[in-house]
Amino acid sequence: MYDATTTEETKVTVGLDLGDRYCQVCVLDEAGEVTEEGRVATKPEALRRRFSGADPVRIVLECGTHSPWISRLLAECGHDVIVANPRKLRLIYQNDSKSDRVDAEYLARVGRLDPALLAPLTHRGAETQADLALVRSRLSEHTTDAAGCRSRMIEPDQRPTRPNRRRRTRDEEAHRWSRNRAGYLGR
Repeated sequence: MYDATTTEETKVTVGLDLGDRYCQVCVLDEAGEVTEEGRVATKPEALRRRFSGADPVRIVLECGTHSPWISRLLAECGHDVIVANPRKLRLIYQNDSKSDRVDAEYLARVGRLDPALLAPLTHRGAETQADLALVRSRLSEHTTDAAGCRSRMIEPDQRPTRPNRRRRTRDEEAHRWSRNRAGYLGR
């Protein structure tokens, strides 16, 4: 994704602060002036519409939930994508005037000046990520089965079952509560 050879070619830097619904966009020109601010929906179609067909730019985004697929999508569009390590960006996470707009601008400014300060990360590929998710899900199934057994000697399919309890009605619960309360009050 980040390649030192593309730094000379890309004159424009884009800071992208990712959110669940929207991404805040801040575009800086070669002089460091903000030329555009806005937001785009955090959906593949919207991001592709916004960033495909344009000249290659450097796009800086913070690592998070959506950063793996968004970074792959933007790299496919031909852009120089830098995924910043959020633990190394004290400028952003300790900022008193924190907002998505300000975060996007800070990402763009730091990415424009010195991308090494962002401590860039490289995400796994989509296939590797899917394989890892499958392995983790299978692992959690097995550990859950093992934890549910009373002993390591009992097979998971032979463990004792717990009888289904009937839920109390609202009246039964109120009666139980008042009976306990009366006992506490010495009535």
